[in-house]
Amino acid sequence: MDVAEDRLRTGQKMMALLVKDEATSFGLSITLRRSCKGSDVEAVLNELVAQHGTPKYIRSDNGGQFIATIVQQWAKRHHITLATIHPGKPWQNGFAESFVGTYRREVLNAVIFMSLAEAQAISTMWLNIVITERPHSRHDYRPPITAFQKHAA
Repeated sequence: MDVAEDRLRTGQKMMALLVKDEATSFGLSITLRRSCKGSDVEAVLNELVAQHGTPKYIRSDNGGQFIATIVQQWAKRHHITLATIHPGKPWQNGFAESFVGTYRREVLNAVIFMSLAEAQAISTMWLNIVITERPHSRHDYRPPITAFQKHAA
């Protein structure tokens, strides 16, 4: 998981929390908020665990929202290892960095958002296209959903 920051046309800050399954390249979630605190991360992870089950590991950088006590305690309760990368070494989280980079190029840099709701709607549409339609070389040019469905079965 990783975070991308941007601004609305009004100048207000918005944060996008992106979560991707490394094994299948399946984008699990893009959640936009005005800020991204540990409690926001916990809420998104609760939804994802309820929907997809409990992972063994979650990889992230050392952002405050990821190393927050609330997230550490959540992971401990769910028996999940938080695999944080070494500071200043973003290549250790290459899957998330690539996902965020593509999202930034194709969504955040391409659209001037008037509201958080608009940004969330467009981000959700983009994610749906990426996971269900866009071919991925890692999966013989099939979309990530095909690999995710096999992996989940």
